[in-house]
Amino acid sequence: MNELEKFLAEVNTLVDTPKEIVKEYRVYHDNNGEIVGQSMTDPHLQGDYIVVEPIQYENIHKYARVKDGELKIKVFNPGYKRQLVQGEGDFQVVKNHAGLLLEQDENHNNTEYYGYTDY
Repeated sequence: MNELEKFLAEVNTLVDTPKEIVKEYRVYHDNNGEIVGQSMTDPHLQGDYIVVEPIQYENIHKYARVKDGELKIKVFNPGYKRQLVQGEGDFQVVKNHAGLLLEQDENHNNTEYYGYTDY
């Protein structure tokens, strides 16, 4: 073994081999199931958690809570629905282009009106 090989062997004994990073996607929750945190690598947080898929971890904002060991999706229901419908209404638009709203001082040859229907 020459001097260079001895030197490199000595360096190898001094240098720590890099640790493999193991990812475990954890979502932490309290006793009521409310989400209180998340972590994916050591050191992990303390407390109750469930292990989830990476896609769930990345989209945690879509979930409301943990129940029976699973994430439950948020359900937004304001209690009513509103739909934009063609006919007599408050919004003048370019005909066949409901996204092109016209201001009160604008003129256009082909227009139609839209309004809201609540149900």
